Amino acid sequence: MEIYSRLYISEEAKPKEKKIISKLKRRKMQIGVYVITLPIGDNDLLEIYSAAELTQKFYHRISLKVVGIAGSYMEAVVLAGQIINEIYENTGGFDTREYLK
Repeated sequence: MEIYSRLYISEEAKPKEKKIISKLKRRKMQIGVYVITLPIGDNDLLEIYSAAELTQKFYHRISLKVVGIAGSYMEAVVLAGQIINEIYENTGGFDTREYLK
């Protein structure tokens, strides 16, 4: 799992940022934390996962790039929308992989 260098963080998750990142890297269980990642496939813009889901062995075998962290699912949805909006405003398109290199 790779953490984006300019990580997007929601207001609710901001005070716990270092602790959340540390637990993500160690694949520890976190309830109520959601991550926004670049998509596994080529057809999506971003994906949202529960941090608890990422503890499953399936996710240990794939390379995920975490670009955002939120303290609730609704915050994750809003944050993902903000990321997509920023990409569109700056590039006029929706190439999330290229923009978030």
